[in-house]
Amino acid sequence: MPVMTSNEIKRHNLDEHEFSGKLMGQQREVLLCVQGAGKLTRNQVSEITGIRLTSVCGRAKTLLDNGLLTVGESIQCPVTGKHVGALECTDLGKAAAKALIEQKQQEAA
Repeated sequence: MPVMTSNEIKRHNLDEHEFSGKLMGQQREVLLCVQGAGKLTRNQVSEITGIRLTSVCGRAKTLLDNGLLTVGESIQCPVTGKHVGALECTDLGKAAAKALIEQKQQEAA
C-alpha cells in the first residue's frame, strides 16, 4: 500500500468532507450569517455559527471565488481588535441566501 503525502491526505480529507455534504452546509451557514448581519469579520462568523475559524476562512474563500461574498470596507474586529476587511454579500449572494431561506421554509411546511 503506497504512503500518501501530507497534501494527498489533505486532499482526500477535503474530498470526503465535500462528499458528506458538510462542506456545502457550512457554506450555507456562512452565507446566511453574513447576509443576516450585513458586514462581519471571519472571526465574528466563527463565533456566531460555531464553525472553526479555519473552516470559516475556507468557506468564505469559496464564496468569494464564486461571487457570493465580497470583502468590503475595513472594520475593527471585536474579537481581535485588528482592522480587517469585512465580509459582505454581493447581490448574487443576497439572492442565493433568499433562495436558501425560502427552501428551508418550504421544507419546514
